[in-house]
Amino acid sequence: KQIDFLSIDVENLDFDIVNSIDFGRWSPRVVCVEFNNDLDKEKIVEVLRSHGYVCDKEIGCNIIAIKG
Repeated sequence: KQIDFLSIDVENLDFDIVNSIDFGRWSPRVVCVEFNNDLDKEKIVEVLRSHGYVCDKEIGCNIIAIKG
Protein backbone atom coordinates (compact mmCIF):
# COMPACT_ATOMS: atom_id res chain seq x y z
CA LYS A 1 0.00 0.00 0.00
CA GLN A 2 1.05 3.58 -0.64
CA ILE A 3 1.70 5.95 2.26
CA ASP A 4 0.54 9.44 1.31
CA PHE A 5 1.73 11.45 4.32
CA LEU A 6 4.31 10.66 7.00
CA SER A 7 4.86 13.03 9.93
CA ILE A 8 7.87 12.60 12.21
CA ASP A 9 8.13 14.51 15.49
CA VAL A 10 9.94 12.49 18.16
CA GLU A 11 11.92 15.07 20.15
CA ASN A 12 15.61 14.90 19.23
CA LEU A 13 15.36 11.53 17.44
CA ASP A 14 13.94 12.87 14.18
CA PHE A 15 17.15 12.39 12.16
CA ASP A 16 17.64 8.87 13.53
CA ILE A 17 14.10 7.92 12.51
CA VAL A 18 14.41 9.40 9.00
CA ASN A 19 17.80 7.74 8.55
CA SER A 20 16.35 4.34 9.53
CA ILE A 21 13.45 4.33 7.04
CA ASP A 22 13.66 1.68 4.33
CA PHE A 23 12.80 3.96 1.40
CA GLY A 24 13.04 0.98 -0.95
CA ARG A 25 10.03 -0.53 0.77
CA TRP A 26 8.24 2.58 2.03
CA SER A 27 8.17 5.68 -0.12
CA PRO A 28 5.66 8.20 1.26
CA ARG A 29 4.52 10.89 -1.17
CA VAL A 30 4.98 13.65 1.44
CA VAL A 31 7.17 13.61 4.55
CA CYS A 32 7.03 16.21 7.32
CA VAL A 33 9.97 16.13 9.74
CA GLU A 34 10.64 18.34 12.74
CA PHE A 35 14.16 19.66 13.19
CA ASN A 36 15.66 21.09 16.37
CA ASN A 37 18.69 22.93 14.99
CA ASP A 38 20.40 23.77 11.70
CA LEU A 39 22.74 20.76 11.80
CA ASP A 40 19.83 18.32 12.23
CA LYS A 41 17.96 20.12 9.45
CA GLU A 42 20.89 19.72 7.05
CA LYS A 43 21.29 16.02 7.87
CA ILE A 44 17.57 15.34 7.47
CA VAL A 45 17.43 17.17 4.14
CA GLU A 46 20.49 15.29 2.89
CA VAL A 47 18.90 11.90 3.64
CA LEU A 48 15.56 12.85 2.09
CA ARG A 49 17.18 14.29 -1.06
CA SER A 50 19.27 11.16 -1.47
CA HIS A 51 15.99 9.24 -1.71
CA GLY A 52 14.44 11.51 -4.34
CA TYR A 53 12.61 14.06 -2.22
CA VAL A 54 12.41 17.78 -2.88
CA CYS A 55 12.84 19.65 0.40
CA ASP A 56 12.11 23.28 -0.39
CA LYS A 57 9.28 23.97 2.04
CA GLU A 58 9.36 24.72 5.75
CA ILE A 59 6.59 25.43 8.21
CA GLY A 60 8.02 26.62 11.51
CA CYS A 61 10.57 23.99 12.53
CA ASN A 62 9.26 21.37 10.09
CA ILE A 63 10.68 20.33 6.72
CA ILE A 64 8.10 19.39 4.12
CA ALA A 65 9.54 16.95 1.57
CA ILE A 66 7.73 15.86 -1.57
CA LYS A 67 8.70 12.79 -3.57
CA GLY A 68 10.07 14.06 -6.89
